[in-house]
Amino acid sequence: IWGRAEAGVPWETLRHLLLDLVLPAAVGQSGRAVLHASAVRLGERAAVFVGPSGFGKSTLAASFGREGICLADDSVLLAIDGRGAARAIPSYPGLRLWPRSLRGLFRESPPAQTVVHYSRKLRLSGAGPGAPAEGLPLAGIFLLNDPGQQPAARINLGQLSGKEAIMLLLRRCFLLEAGDAAVAASLLRQLGEVLQSGVPLARLAYPRRHGDLPAVRDAVREIAGSGSAGRIDTRCRTE
Repeated sequence: IWGRAEAGVPWETLRHLLLDLVLPAAVGQSGRAVLHASAVRLGERAAVFVGPSGFGKSTLAASFGREGICLADDSVLLAIDGRGAARAIPSYPGLRLWPRSLRGLFRESPPAQTVVHYSRKLRLSGAGPGAPAEGLPLAGIFLLNDPGQQPAARINLGQLSGKEAIMLLLRRCFLLEAGDAAVAASLLRQLGEVLQSGVPLARLAYPRRHGDLPAVRDAVREIAGSGSAGRIDTRCRTE
């Protein structure tokens, strides 16, 4: 990978583009399933939150990260081990949040640095230890709903059909060349293997209020702990 900075572009911007965009796309172009996702550690397993930018992945992961178990903020590699079990291999421990989320999640703002020169997002320091090189067993994949369409009045986790789940995940994979048929076939095979492994996969909708995040975390833990993506529909109560 070769890169050249235009005059005035700081190192922090180059670092972000390389780590969070270029490298995940390069790995994805090799035919491996790299999701645009955040990941948190639940015991000895990992839960993964999938969605485009602006869907709340980082804020939800950061709310778990207050307990020191945030694994990744932007990209997660899926893999199948020799026993046919799905694993999550996070990129690196880190968090990038808007100032409003920092104020809503932390009583005292933790140390943070600028992510890129064209955004007000901040990168948190000391995000906690990462995952082992071989990753962690996958506890569940949660596809976040679009917060801008129909604001949810309650926490709702609904099961997805296999075909719908694969297509949704495929659209959230990092790729350099989306029209490469061989890469697409490889990704479809891998995503199918992940679903066949029995990992819970659910669509997650919830009110976008910081005070409701503890209830959202409890719902995620319930699905991840039960190993089933059966429907959960819970009215939120905000303190």
